[in-house]
Amino acid sequence: MFCLRFGIISVDFNKIIEGARKHGINYKFQILDHIKPAIESGFKHIELNLDVIYSSPHCLSDKVKDELLDLKGQKNITFTAHLPIWAIELSWLNENIRKASVTSIVESIKIIEFLDPEYYVIHATGDHASNLYRLLKKYKDSEVLILPLVEKASQSIEEILAKTEINPRKIACETVEFPLKYTIMIAENYDLSFLVDTGHVLSGQPGTTDLLKVTRTVRNRLVGFHIHDGYLRIINGEEKRADHIPLGYGDMPLKEFFQLLKEIDFKGPLVFELPLSEALKSMKYIKETLPEYNIV
Repeated sequence: MFCLRFGIISVDFNKIIEGARKHGINYKFQILDHIKPAIESGFKHIELNLDVIYSSPHCLSDKVKDELLDLKGQKNITFTAHLPIWAIELSWLNENIRKASVTSIVESIKIIEFLDPEYYVIHATGDHASNLYRLLKKYKDSEVLILPLVEKASQSIEEILAKTEINPRKIACETVEFPLKYTIMIAENYDLSFLVDTGHVLSGQPGTTDLLKVTRTVRNRLVGFHIHDGYLRIINGEEKRADHIPLGYGDMPLKEFFQLLKEIDFKGPLVFELPLSEALKSMKYIKETLPEYNIV
């Protein structure tokens, strides 16, 4: 029986802003304050944002670890982990930055391995690589300048695998703002898994907006999705992009997408990278648009 499994990222920035407004500099992020409302709303899968363990080290105390293990063992909540992306540059040419990024990723894996997540989401290339890619797209034959970043990203992945001794298939490369063919090449070279971010693709970040084609291309390595809407439109000669918006507000081919998931018998989680209120709005949209899937 085909069954879809929906999840949500563990950090709701709307809730963080509310807490900061209320408590000011005394506000302390508590990860369970974000996870529990999501579970109470019906989500059975949580993707842990590991950037927060650096911005709020207290949020992963021994007590919190015990509660997370209890959620997994007693309440059958499943987990994935999103490795840090804030200021992380695994593909960067500055070796000091690249090596520090590898150190942070390795440390993050070791910090959360007690929970044995289904997989760890990784951005093989970071924001600086995305900015360079965006800049170079306007120049003819500029792709050769991208290749050194691919080599650095590959080096970083190799070091992460060696230092953690993790099963490569536990690492899932995400579709980010970088040429898709190189992200796929890195995943294939190191036998990594793959995660498709729907909004990233729909807004053209990996060089295509064809979500269905991307999904088919990586289906043999596909373990998960980040699900949110997005679009890339030309308005008055200028590109207008959006992502991380609720389903129904972009160009998501919802019916065809779900038909494809059924066709390939996809069993991984579809993780909303949205605030809880917008994730619930998106779930309502799915149920109303596709009643035949009997989503509860």
